[in-house]
Amino acid sequence: MNQLEAPLNADTLPEFDFVSWIHHYTPPAGMSVLGGTLTLSFSDDEQDVPGDPQTGEGGNPSTLEVASVLGDGNLLAFDDGSVFREINPGQYAFQLDPGMLGSGLFGVTATSHNGDFTLDQSSLAVDYTSSAAVPEPTTVLLLGGGLAGMSLAGRRQREA
Repeated sequence: MNQLEAPLNADTLPEFDFVSWIHHYTPPAGMSVLGGTLTLSFSDDEQDVPGDPQTGEGGNPSTLEVASVLGDGNLLAFDDGSVFREINPGQYAFQLDPGMLGSGLFGVTATSHNGDFTLDQSSLAVDYTSSAAVPEPTTVLLLGGGLAGMSLAGRRQREA
């Protein structure tokens, strides 16, 4: 059985292979970034070969495959809150705050610290909101009152 003796952290895990890439995106005009989600899809082509059922010897037991993910130089937390995690086939989503997404470029590095796996797909969804100024209620009231006053003044002049 392949188990780690020490807790999972940068000091106890060696770095093996890594892959880096950059997501490019263009924020629409007049929109501000609210945040985003990076979704990574992993697979593993390693086949576990069971050993002797009586002794457990031989074969290839399950391998612990540990990874970390950097987003613009920051360790990203997996859904369980960890930054180092055993990778099983499937999708992993990372929530990104607006400060990480302001430039239109988002760099990602996935590093294998133990075992091997394949990164099949990476997608970045960026959420936006309108950055157009919304008038304050008092501004609308003042504008409405001014228009009503001008209307009244115009009516009085016509009556005179």
